[in-house]
Amino acid sequence: MNFLLLDTYDQTGFDFVLKRIKVPLVPVRPPKSPGGLIIQWLLGIVKVLHISRRHDTIVCVYDFQAVLSWWICYLFGWKRQFLALNLLLDLHPGLKNRWVANMYRRALRSQNFSATVTSAEYGSWLNDSLGLSVSYTLLRDVYHPVYEVSPWPVRTDVFCGGRNGRDWDFLILIAKEMPDISFTAVMPPKEYDRFTADVPGNVTLLTNISFAEFAGRLSASSVVCLPLYKQAPAGLIVLFQAAANRKPVMISSTVTTREYLEGGRGCLLGRDLQEWVKAVRWSLSHQEESAKTASRLLRFCEEECSRDKYLDILQKLLTTVPRAPQTRKS
Repeated sequence: MNFLLLDTYDQTGFDFVLKRIKVPLVPVRPPKSPGGLIIQWLLGIVKVLHISRRHDTIVCVYDFQAVLSWWICYLFGWKRQFLALNLLLDLHPGLKNRWVANMYRRALRSQNFSATVTSAEYGSWLNDSLGLSVSYTLLRDVYHPVYEVSPWPVRTDVFCGGRNGRDWDFLILIAKEMPDISFTAVMPPKEYDRFTADVPGNVTLLTNISFAEFAGRLSASSVVCLPLYKQAPAGLIVLFQAAANRKPVMISSTVTTREYLEGGRGCLLGRDLQEWVKAVRWSLSHQEESAKTASRLLRFCEEECSRDKYLDILQKLLTTVPRAPQTRKS
């Protein structure tokens, strides 16, 4: 039997999965105590392990939950199959990150654990980084046509927003180099508090806004600019929103983003300040050419990141686990 474990109580994002793939859903209502996220993840793990049985397959929407679940089963000798959707591991120096990387490494070696990635290059990078030789399934995040929205009444030249992996310091440097260009930056509260005292006059800084306002402000921009500091998946939902609203995208070139924007579907950039400044100015002054890149990205999202393609791959995965054991690289 298959179970789908969510890391939040909100299941609306997976309605399209449940309509086609009949699988029991295991959501967990967030606790009201401090440290809620960790408790929430653990409650979900306990719940799904309690209702599942030996050799059942547990599909985890959040990859770290899958890793934690595998370790619990490993330590207690319980037999479950795990499928982690969309690995998000990024590697950083430090004892904590080495410990987490080792947790992933041990789980990924197991014949009871399989995973998907949103780009093939990221899977290769992960194998090289962890010293593994694991076969991952390419399963891109889903593009939803409803990402297209009416623009916010206030227009802006450049939009950047999101929670995961944004290089906000670099974005502010870009804005300072172009005082004549307007920027809207939607940051997490912690980052917002860090920049409010020293934000350039051409930057509108926002935090904790609704999803509707976020999407509307993106739609009201001319360019979506996403400098990133990590190789793991980051910025993909905003990329989809940009595609739906036909906005040209400038994004850091990573092992994840290259597969989405290569081939003239956007602008892939290194961490060179003047390179970003030049690219932004070119896009704003060549709107017809920029619109063509946005159209190519939209076509890619509609074809390669569709719901039907996602469901076809997921359905096939659920009929093929368990997989053959994998070996460490020599």
